[in-house]
Amino acid sequence: MHISCRNTKREKKLATLLALCFSQVPETYHHWHVFSKGPAGVCIVFDRAELLNALNQQIGISVDTVEYLTLNEAKKREFTVPRLPFLKRSGFKPEGEFRAIYESQHEECAVIDIPINQSCIRSVSLSPWLNSSLSSSAIKAIRSIDGFKKLPVSRSTLISNEQWKTFGTNAI
Repeated sequence: MHISCRNTKREKKLATLLALCFSQVPETYHHWHVFSKGPAGVCIVFDRAELLNALNQQIGISVDTVEYLTLNEAKKREFTVPRLPFLKRSGFKPEGEFRAIYESQHEECAVIDIPINQSCIRSVSLSPWLNSSLSSSAIKAIRSIDGFKKLPVSRSTLISNEQWKTFGTNAI
């Protein structure tokens, strides 16, 4: 958990503080390498409006975009405890996050269930490090889930895109 979340939990005397982080930017090598290193990673692309609607219906959850600050910018700011979970150092800016923060002063829990309708999910991308011979089985398994038969599911080609390779092959 980010240090600002620990400070928020302590300062607000919370029994539970949970964070769910989402990226709002297209896939990058950084995302795959840092957040899902190896072949087991999965990227779920959500319909933002529907996801926000589902999150905003939950009691105790606040949602906001993360603001990235340089140290010089931070020196000029007055920080408030409620804002801390939505602030990060500027070096993390490529993550392009928004967060859903759950707070409870009375209930202590490690996780909460948030009902998210299948219509919130636009597509699924499998790790670019997943062996291509396994990707078709994984795609088939995901599409076998009730309601996901036509869901766009593919293996990321970020590190092995054939079209990109032809640009090099055809270079003058």
